[in-house]
Amino acid sequence: MQAACADRFVELLRPPKLHRHCTGQLVVSVLGVVGLMAENFRIALPPASALWAPPGLAHEGFIGPNSKSLYLHITPKWAAELPDEPFRIMLTPMMMEMVRHFTQIRKPFAVNSHTGRLARVLLEEIKLAPQLPLNFAPLPANPQLFLVAEKIVEHSSFGWTVSQWANFVGMSERNFSRLVVRETGMSFGQWRLRLLMLTATRLILEGHTSESVAQTLGYETPSAFITAFKRVFGMTPGRYRSEAFVTHSHPLD
Repeated sequence: MQAACADRFVELLRPPKLHRHCTGQLVVSVLGVVGLMAENFRIALPPASALWAPPGLAHEGFIGPNSKSLYLHITPKWAAELPDEPFRIMLTPMMMEMVRHFTQIRKPFAVNSHTGRLARVLLEEIKLAPQLPLNFAPLPANPQLFLVAEKIVEHSSFGWTVSQWANFVGMSERNFSRLVVRETGMSFGQWRLRLLMLTATRLILEGHTSESVAQTLGYETPSAFITAFKRVFGMTPGRYRSEAFVTHSHPLD
């Protein structure tokens, strides 16, 4: 492995330092590989997505090289309106800007103030946001596979073979394949596809076309990407986008 990868490997070997907050926390990925590990899961977040960590959850956040994140603490009063179990959501551009806004507020605000009403809107958007299961694309505890996951998310267009990825972490192809199955419950191809689809959902909700998403992810044709997307989600990218925005539409009284 290269020196930078070796240093990252050593960093990932240390045991997690779990802690708790009395507040709830919205962990938001802005750039690169951001996520959260708890006692029974490790969650990867593609850019423009978030994970809800309810009050009292033992956890540790992590952030990859050249990555950026936001952490929005939500007081127990407001957090009581959200589920008491973690969940992962996709963020619309509006939600992302609202999160940025609230992370800059340092003083308490009244519920019936302008800021309080804006907070109510954000809370409702969090409740209605498209969700992905926590185990959709698991991050392995093994440091070598964790490095692979970081690289796949950072460089989605890498078309490396299993043999090349195994060589990247200094393993035989056979041992590498077995380790992926043991750590994720999936074959390498299935696991890599799930990681790529995390990026795809974010790009689709941002309004990118299937053609541009296919190019970003390294697919030879848009139809190949659409087929892969449909195999994972059971619907086309266009339908996924339309259903996500139908979820976010609110009828006027």
